[in-house]
Order: sequence, then C-alpha cells, then structure tokens
Amino acid sequence: MGSAFGPGGLRGRLSHHLAPVTKPHWHIDHLRQAAICREVWFTADEISREHDWATALRTSPGASMPAPRFGASDCACPTHLIHFADKPDLTAILGGEIVGQVV
Repeated sequence: MGSAFGPGGLRGRLSHHLAPVTKPHWHIDHLRQAAICREVWFTADEISREHDWATALRTSPGASMPAPRFGASDCACPTHLIHFADKPDLTAILGGEIVGQVV
C-alpha cells in the first residue's frame, strides 16, 4: 500500500511497481523480487487512504501479518503487508473507495 502524491503521480508509481526490479527502493520492491504482482487496486482521489486501507485489511476475517512493520516504517501502523489464505472481497472490505484495478 502506498500513496502516489509525489513526482510522477499514480502513473509513475504504477510504472515503477509493474516494471522489473533493478534497484530496490521501497519494501515492496524487495518483495517483488520473489513474488508476482497479480492485481493493483487504487483510487485516484486526493485523499490518502493508505493507513485506512491497511487497518481495514488487517482487521478483516482471515487476515494475518507475516512481516511486522513491512511497508510501515514511516508510520504507526503495525504493517502494510497483509496476507489472506483465500482472496478476500476487497470491494466489501474497502467499500466504494476503490475506483480502478490493474490486472
């Protein structure tokens, strides 16, 4: 999870996260070296939802936190990496905040 309010905006962040990892920068870059990105869910509004989404996912049935502080080294969240054994219904968890999906 993250926000794309910096240089390049959403397009720049998605381009970075969907390209092959050459110079790991964020926690997710290190994970991507061993995992495949299957979906990206996002919203394009000007409200940062990173922490709200992390909390909603973390407190959902079946959620586990495999790596404490992962992706959350700059905030008070316990982690931004949440695992589910079965794919959760993200629209039910996050409501109408999601406006796009890249598969």
